[in-house]
Amino acid sequence: MDELLNAVTCVLEALVVLHADPDPLYHRDIRWANVIQDAHVPTKWFLIDWDEASSSPTLAAPDLDPASHCPKVFEDGHAGEVDVWAVGMLLGDMLNLYVGHPIGADLGLLSVRMKGYTLSAADVLQEIRRIKSAVTND
Repeated sequence: MDELLNAVTCVLEALVVLHADPDPLYHRDIRWANVIQDAHVPTKWFLIDWDEASSSPTLAAPDLDPASHCPKVFEDGHAGEVDVWAVGMLLGDMLNLYVGHPIGADLGLLSVRMKGYTLSAADVLQEIRRIKSAVTND
């Protein structure tokens, strides 16, 4: 379970940097198939497959699958909210592993909030760290 939270944390750390750049970059295709673990440092994870990445101003990405991608990615003018939404989907995919675990409910609520387009990658990273810390300190 910890390695999955490490994966999400690493993805969010990358997004914080990419989205905060003066010329921000949006991955737009975040899903588990595009998150890989470092072969030498198992706590490090990376985003791959940058074929759909875009900077501002963004254009709709009609070739992506509506079943697994943020609805806003199919509209012009989207931004980091599409990547945050996708990380929320990653969290949602993990929730069955956290049933009965002290952080399961918190991760579930965060996953739902991430689909509301109001949280930045930095906001979510801060919340993930708070959740992890609360369990560590208990």
